[in-house]
Amino acid sequence: VGVGHFPCGKPAEVFINSPKVGTAADINARDGAILLSLLMQNGVEIAAIAHSLTRNSDGSPSGPIGKIAGMLGDSE
Repeated sequence: VGVGHFPCGKPAEVFINSPKVGTAADINARDGAILLSLLMQNGVEIAAIAHSLTRNSDGSPSGPIGKIAGMLGDSE
């Protein structure tokens, strides 16, 4: 996972690479990173993104995009 930032230091884009290129998991992860990037670039707060994604019964994020959004939100 790679993260690009705006000049002010806020996260602006996310890149996800998978060792198994072209698999459904790789495509979903890359597409999710693109959508997360577009949301951040258009002013959606990272906390709102993280809160909106699927969670496990203990409240932790279920998927990789939720985990990344949570980590980015914690770093703000």
